[in-house]
Amino acid sequence: MTAKPPGLTLRLKAEDAAKKAKATRANAVIFGIPVAIVLLAIWLSSLSVDSGSLLSDWTRRWVDDLAATLIPSQNAGWLPDVADQKQRGDILVEANHLQPALVYYHNALKLAAQHDHNKAATPDESKRMRSHLANSMAMTYVKLGNDTQAATWYKHGLDVDDNNAELHYNYANLCVRQEKWVPAEAHYRKVLELKPLNPPAMLSLAYVLQQEGALDEARTLLLEAWDVDNTDADIAAQLGYQYMAETDVSNALEWLNTAADMGHEEAALQRNELLSAWMRTQEQMTAGATQGSHDGDTMTLEEPVL
Repeated sequence: MTAKPPGLTLRLKAEDAAKKAKATRANAVIFGIPVAIVLLAIWLSSLSVDSGSLLSDWTRRWVDDLAATLIPSQNAGWLPDVADQKQRGDILVEANHLQPALVYYHNALKLAAQHDHNKAATPDESKRMRSHLANSMAMTYVKLGNDTQAATWYKHGLDVDDNNAELHYNYANLCVRQEKWVPAEAHYRKVLELKPLNPPAMLSLAYVLQQEGALDEARTLLLEAWDVDNTDADIAAQLGYQYMAETDVSNALEWLNTAADMGHEEAALQRNELLSAWMRTQEQMTAGATQGSHDGDTMTLEEPVL
């Protein structure tokens, strides 16, 4: 066997060493990436937890500082610690920090329940606090887009106090958005039972009745609402829509025009569309009359009874 020249031996050793080094680097790439990903995930996880706690601490300090500058809530029948937690929740809702607001409302509810259990609050105070806090919870969930939780809290609040008009009104509004006309009607009627001649409830109930086809009662309600508050453009607009549903063009235009003059943009658009359609009809009728045709422009009258 021919011996390898010393130079070749050294070169082969160098190549072999290079191959081993390359294999080592390849193994590092193959097996090192998953480890790096795991380590990175662990680091990010710990970072997110820290960031969350820092945000929570920051939010808490911000609310504490802001609450310290405000006059304590003077709601009659509210125990101070419950009112304080509710006020902090209200601050966060105003700032659109909705999830943290729920924490404060929950705290307030727990305190109210404790006071009720310990008889530190009268039954009326407990009912008032718990029903109003349920309303705050529900309204916050509405803003979060969670209608299921909102409905749950509205129902809970009404279980506590079925005579809370605000709860009935807000729950009815949620039902309207979900096109649940029957429960919406019931809750609006309850509002009017508790607060007769309340224009927003009258307007809202009229809208529901229109959807249900009860146009006569809807019209009566709207006219009564207008008598109570003739500065509400929404009532005038809804009367315009009412008369459109009744195909009473003259009254529809009158009320839509009233609403438009009060700055109701949707009513103005509807008025313009209706007026344009009415003018086209008049032009067609005029053209028909010129041609000697009166179809659609006349009606047969019964002979008078003498």
